[in-house]
Amino acid sequence: MKLLIYYIAYYWDNHQGGSGNYVESKLLIEIENDVVAYMVWEKVHDKIKEHLKITRPFDQTIYLKNQAEYSITKAELL
Repeated sequence: MKLLIYYIAYYWDNHQGGSGNYVESKLLIEIENDVVAYMVWEKVHDKIKEHLKITRPFDQTIYLKNQAEYSITKAELL
């Protein structure tokens, strides 16, 4: 199963004062066929967190202990 996920994530920068940017993005996620229906959203969140960890210029887990500060705006089943 393939899902196209649209989300908005907060990207920190290296300036003090809480500055940063909200970035709208989309991610194509492929879920294996043997995943049970109630586990799909958990897999989607895991994939988004993995993606944010490698794409954000500054690792926000240093302060938050998890990849957060994102919102899913739309999901399309392809």
